[in-house]
Amino acid sequence: MSLVKLLNLEDLPEDVIPMAESGQSQYGKLLLTWRAIFNTPKIFKTYLPFLRSVVGPGLTEQTLKDISALYVGVLNNCKYTMVHRYNAAIKNGTGKELIKKVVTKNWDSLDLKTVLLLELTEIMTLNPSKISYDNSPDLLNPKLRQDLQRHFSDGEITEFVMSVAIWNALARFHRVINFEMDMPITPDYFNAIYKSGNN
Repeated sequence: MSLVKLLNLEDLPEDVIPMAESGQSQYGKLLLTWRAIFNTPKIFKTYLPFLRSVVGPGLTEQTLKDISALYVGVLNNCKYTMVHRYNAAIKNGTGKELIKKVVTKNWDSLDLKTVLLLELTEIMTLNPSKISYDNSPDLLNPKLRQDLQRHFSDGEITEFVMSVAIWNALARFHRVINFEMDMPITPDYFNAIYKSGNN
């Protein structure tokens, strides 16, 4: 059961309704995340444009952002995020075999750039609460830092780090608000993750 009321279009101020309707036309429904955020219309009015600017088409290859967002859901043990990010990745053309490799951490056959961004995703998601600022202000080891700077532009790195940060925030929001599923289910191999977590 959701922690907060899930509102509808008629609950919104007039100036926020067009933004909600644009999301509804894109997905064919009002997603539960949005209906929760409707409780703070000022946030929702800026939420969708900002989210689209970061996680939509941009400098970083879309597939890389999509599998990273899905992996953030896995690392946060958030079923709602995993279901949404799986469906988004499929919709955007990511192959099912690649998704399975990412989620099950079978990365041996993945190209270097993909592995680098997945490693960065994992570090950003798991390490901030475990590694003190004095021991590692940016959480990155020197090799990963050099590899990222060698293979990606400053714009790509900025966009990607922002994307990982946003999906971490949203996964935690999803977990605590506790949504039902409002997207098609994921393949059977996700069931082990839902039951036992990402370890």
